[in-house]
Amino acid sequence: MTATFTLRNTGEEPLTLALVGLVARGPDGRVVPGTLSTQRGIRLAPGDRYQFSAQPVFTSAGTFSLLPFAFDQALVPLPIAHVEAPSILRVTASHALYLPLITR
Repeated sequence: MTATFTLRNTGEEPLTLALVGLVARGPDGRVVPGTLSTQRGIRLAPGDRYQFSAQPVFTSAGTFSLLPFAFDQALVPLPIAHVEAPSILRVTASHALYLPLITR
């Protein structure tokens, strides 16, 4: 399975992101081992886009939330606009169903 989301700099100044990533959390809110994927040092000029892709590994069946994140150079989390809810992923012993992130 590949999870993908796109970030766009809608501001008027260049933007440097120290860390961009995706993680899955279980129903208990804990990070699911093997699902944290990150990329460092992303630079976006005004209007530029960056597509992040990851292949999280799930070792058990269950229902998980996929959560994108981004941190600025001071490691302050940045809000990701237009994500109304986390994507829900249901993993069974025989197959996986991925519902893409809600973006505009």
